[in-house]
Order: sequence, then C-alpha cells, then structure tokens
Amino acid sequence: MFEFRKVANVGTSHPVVARLVIQSVELLQWADIEKEKIEQVKSICFELQTPLLNCYEAYDRLIKAREEALSYEGARGDRRVLNVPHIPALEPEVHNILYGLKNYTRDLTKIINTFFDTSFDEASDFRKRPKDGAPGKILAWSINTWGDGSPTTIFFSSVQELMEHVIPKRNAVEHPDGFSGCLNIQNYQMIDGELIQPVWYLNDDQPSCLYSDLEGLLGQMLIFGEEVVVACVELHRKETVMMLQVIPEEKRNPTCPKRVQYVIDPYFLKSKG
Repeated sequence: MFEFRKVANVGTSHPVVARLVIQSVELLQWADIEKEKIEQVKSICFELQTPLLNCYEAYDRLIKAREEALSYEGARGDRRVLNVPHIPALEPEVHNILYGLKNYTRDLTKIINTFFDTSFDEASDFRKRPKDGAPGKILAWSINTWGDGSPTTIFFSSVQELMEHVIPKRNAVEHPDGFSGCLNIQNYQMIDGELIQPVWYLNDDQPSCLYSDLEGLLGQMLIFGEEVVVACVELHRKETVMMLQVIPEEKRNPTCPKRVQYVIDPYFLKSKG
C-alpha cells in the first residue's frame, strides 16, 4: 500500500504535491497494468516531487532576495548616490534550479520505463539531437510505436522544445565553454539611468527576464511531469466509461489543487438517460 509522507515544509496544498503525487495516485487507479508496476510508479512520483520542490524553494528564495534588495536600496534614499540593487546568491540559485530540473527530467524516464519496459535513463533522451535536430530517443520511439500524428508523439514533440530551455543551459553550467557554450546570468544593472532587471542568455541569444522565465519554466516542468503520467495511463487505460477532464483553475480545491481527473463520460450518461 502506498503511504503518503510529508516532504520538506509543504503539504497537499502545494501544486507539486497535489499534482505529482496525489493526482498521480488517483489516475493510476485506471491503469491496466500489474499491481507491482502501479506501486513502482507511485514511488517514482513520490520521489519526483523532491527535486522539483527544491527548485520551487530556490525560486522562492530568489523572490525574497529580490524584495530585500529592492527595499534596501529604496531605504537608502540618497539621490546623490547611484544605488543599484544586487542579489548575492543569484547565480548559484539559478544553477541549483537547473540542476534540479535536469535530475527531475531524468527521473521521469523511470515512469516510461515502468509502463513500457523501455530503458531510457538520461534527461537528454527527451531532447532532440543537438547536432542535427533529429528526434531524440523518446520522440523517435514514440513515432516508431504510435506514428507521427498520435497524441503521444505530439506531446513528446512539444517536450523537445521545452527541453531546449533546460538541458543546454544546465550543460553550459556543468561544462563551461563546452558544446553548449556559456550561460550568462546578469544581476541588476543601471544603463543610461534605467534599472535593468536580472537577465540570462545562452551564448549570443537575446537576453530575457530571468525571473519571469524561471516562473514560467517551473510551471511548464510541473505540467510536463504530470502529463507523462497522464500519457502513460491513457495508453494503458482500463475499458471504462470514464474520461479525462482538466479542472479549471478557479474550481480547483485550494487544499489539494489537482489539475486533471477522471470523470464519467457525459455521453455515456446521456445514452443512459
């Protein structure tokens, strides 16, 4: 029997816990696979929340550090001195987030392996081949198994695009000036009298706002993880009158804000009416 244990200082009200663990356990009830495999996937989902929660916590620390930096500079208030806010731990915290996201992505391969008896084991298996842009291992496997136009293949194709915002940046941190190049992270700057927000960019790419990018990236990575579970369950779903439903954000329970659930197909209810 799967036992839920609280991780860190968060509970089921945190989206990561609600959607990676509680939601996954409920979805797995409808998977037509061996009980042993279901329990394995539950354990993987429980383990998955740790690296992603660490990323969310690092981002929360960055938010707090930004507030402190801005409030400190505002409190100084001497207009004769050019005050530029500074976030001391900006670069290492970003590195921590990229490291956690790469580990999280790598561990998602375990869910696919459990459902399909495959042997993927690297975060880069979700990424397109960097040298020629050809489908990566997981997308190529999906195309070969279900075809180009299948929902599963379309999903893994979209994942490849998401990976280009994670893996090359992390590789640049792990291997400076290697194949991925250099990840540039710039703190607050004052340019021509205008305060410029922290930005980041890979090599000669256009700089973009670090904070808004990280916020969006964390949300996308959470969806990525839960959609891996959804895709695997849907491809092994029991014959049933249930259908998958996305819960509108405004209708999610704040004590456990799950995003998707199985509900009775309304067409079935109409046919019985």
